[in-house]
Amino acid sequence: MLRPILRYGDEALHLPAQPVDSIRADTQALVLTPTRELCIQVAEAIHTYAKHIGVVRVRPVYGGQPIQTQVRHLRAGAHVVVGTPGRILDHLRRRTL
Repeated sequence: MLRPILRYGDEALHLPAQPVDSIRADTQALVLTPTRELCIQVAEAIHTYAKHIGVVRVRPVYGGQPIQTQVRHLRAGAHVVVGTPGRILDHLRRRTL
């Protein structure tokens, strides 16, 4: 699941490689997770894997955390956003994502 985001294309589906461009500050990948716990775990895993390819900002967004903190982090730039559906929809409605 993370291979196409971080480095490689998928030859079986004939998808070209589209790695995260760490020079650009905008969001380039969105990962949906069903629960807050999984959101945090996936964000940590992507952060760990991405250490080997350069600076990649990963931001988890989920309910139960102040949305203003998340808005600040997203405005500062996040290459990959991992979130729960409800909070992702919240950010889309607010146009912060």
